Amino acid sequence: MEKLKIVVGGFIGLFPTGGATWDYLQYPLGLKLLGHEVYYIEDTMLYPVYQSLGESWDDCTFGVEYLKKAMEEVGLQDNWAYRDVASGKIFGMSETQLKSICESADVFINDVFNWKRL
Repeated sequence: MEKLKIVVGGFIGLFPTGGATWDYLQYPLGLKLLGHEVYYIEDTMLYPVYQSLGESWDDCTFGVEYLKKAMEEVGLQDNWAYRDVASGKIFGMSETQLKSICESADVFINDVFNWKRL
């Protein structure tokens, strides 16, 4: 089987809950286990939904930390990115890495991020 570079989009950081996590994590995990080079990118252009007590309404810290832990659990600790719409910051990979991956990907499995915005 040919090894493909695959980018998967999702809502794990935006909706840091068990159901949403598994809903979006099953694709990158399964494709990784099949031997592909897989990346998870979250660029929803939506403000964070969940914050810890005392965080500002536009603070993505809780979601980013949750996403980071989820990616570490499945061995994708270096293969994820989250773009925060409020600050414009990218967490996980650098913007340069993110652009390079999107430009060279073989497949996008996505209904949640606008890669042309990169």
